[in-house]
Amino acid sequence: MALQPCTECAAQLSDMASACPRCGAPQDKTVKTKLWLWIPLGLIVAFIAFVVIVGLSPEAKQQQDERLAIDQCQKSQIDPFVCEEMVSKYRRKHGINP
Repeated sequence: MALQPCTECAAQLSDMASACPRCGAPQDKTVKTKLWLWIPLGLIVAFIAFVVIVGLSPEAKQQQDERLAIDQCQKSQIDPFVCEEMVSKYRRKHGINP
């Protein structure tokens, strides 16, 4: 319990009081949040939304499917030349290693 000034007469009153005992003015009980709390929260939400949107794109799905096919090819070890050809096509198409 802390003391705060009345919004009307500046008398000291408890932060739990609903009205000033001196002048009777009602005291504001709304909780004010700080802007610095909302900025990081907004950035986190925006980042999550970006990841979800980009992760669900058709290009990302195709890239993931191609990576899985290359992994399966390399695990089966049927023909290493075929797997290397798949890897080189992936590099040409996406510009990164699978």
